[in-house]
Amino acid sequence: MSKVSKNYIAVWGVMLALFNLIVFISPGWGGIEKYTGAFWIAYAITTMAFVLHLAFALIAFKDAGNSKQKLFLNIPIIWISYVGLIITIIVGALCMLNSFLPTWAAGVTMGIVLAVFLLSVVKTKIAIEAVEDVGARVADKTAFIKSLRVDADSLVGKASSPTVRDMCTKVSEAIRYSDPVSNDMTAAVEKQITTKLAEFTDVVKAGDEEKVSSVGSELIDLVDERNKKCKLGK
Repeated sequence: MSKVSKNYIAVWGVMLALFNLIVFISPGWGGIEKYTGAFWIAYAITTMAFVLHLAFALIAFKDAGNSKQKLFLNIPIIWISYVGLIITIIVGALCMLNSFLPTWAAGVTMGIVLAVFLLSVVKTKIAIEAVEDVGARVADKTAFIKSLRVDADSLVGKASSPTVRDMCTKVSEAIRYSDPVSNDMTAAVEKQITTKLAEFTDVVKAGDEEKVSSVGSELIDLVDERNKKCKLGK
């Protein structure tokens, strides 16, 4: 268990203890029985909200792991469940203070509050999963060009002459400023680019200026062709 989770449990424990202290030490209304059915229903559901909030928070922390990005995405779950807990405490306190309420009225009221609480968390979780799915698909579609940029940039430092370096720079810039998102239409040309980059790497290492110029130009043309297909696929 992470340090954040342990600290959160400690704070949660203090809040729960304070809640119980206030509930059981505070006096009831004058002449009205405090511990009625309405009181116990409100107390039970409010305590349940405490437990649910802690569970949602710990799940969010565990799901995030050491990823700051995932933790950022999971913050809404913690926040929504916290807001739900506060609202449940407020409504529960009103039901416990007005212990003369019929048991069914307190049960229906607290049940609605708890249902809204749970539905809000579920909807937030669905939204987060949708965002993560989009992010994963975007990362997958941009993986090719990111890898290509790294390989192309590394060739600039391996150039053995100014002529070779100039062409390596042109290739690197063509790839750097190309459309980062691949699609189904770019699959074939991307295979050609991969093959041509491998060939370009070999001639750069060999220092053959003539071949570097011709292969580099062909590679740039393929990158341009990919850009056109990227536009058509949008």
